[in-house]
Amino acid sequence: MSPSKISPATLEKLTDLRTRWEKLTYRQQEIALLVMGENLTNRQIAQRLSLSRHTVKDHLSAVYALLEVRGRRSLRRLMIYAAKHGELLDE
Repeated sequence: MSPSKISPATLEKLTDLRTRWEKLTYRQQEIALLVMGENLTNRQIAQRLSLSRHTVKDHLSAVYALLEVRGRRSLRRLMIYAAKHGELLDE
């Protein structure tokens, strides 16, 4: 979707989302993408990244706080919203 077709309110929301996304650490972004893209559990993420489940949970808590979402479902909805409007968060 071209920027000219996005409402000012949506553009502001996406800009705010990008700003918040960029505040995440690389590891937090990596974990968020595994939750969203592959729908992995904390245990599966921990195994894939050689981390403890507690560490994954801590990273996800930080992701939720910075992106202002309440959990996995809200995170997925937010990222679908961003993708629908052409916002690429992993640049």
